[in-house]
Amino acid sequence: MEEFFLDYVLPLIFLMTGIALLVSAAYRRAQTLAFLARARETTGEVIALEEVPPQEPGAGELETYAPVVVFTADNGRKVKFTSMASSYPPRYAVGDSVPVLYEANRADQARIHSFHDLWIMPALFGGLGLAFTAVGAGLLIFGVPA
Repeated sequence: MEEFFLDYVLPLIFLMTGIALLVSAAYRRAQTLAFLARARETTGEVIALEEVPPQEPGAGELETYAPVVVFTADNGRKVKFTSMASSYPPRYAVGDSVPVLYEANRADQARIHSFHDLWIMPALFGGLGLAFTAVGAGLLIFGVPA
């Protein structure tokens, strides 16, 4: 039974996880490309840094900081949004000018025009997907090392 698990079940778990991550990466990439095709670009200003608590309090992780940005849309409306991407140390300081992408009909869902804000999730899911798929395929083809 243990041999069956190591020879077939474990590799298939890795392979299926990898494929699921690759599909998720492709979906997120397609969403980002569609957003970029519809988006308008302007310049915004970082007006604050919002503290994002660690996922697991007490685990020794530091708080990260998400920039809060304000910009003026084409229709003259002032729009404020908080970036979905946070970091430690903060990538921006209060007062920094940042390139902003937004859709005219959904300006409140704007994003900072940077690799981190646009592409980090597709890249992360894609990298993990490739790794899991490679491990799963390798285990199926070459077997589990003794």
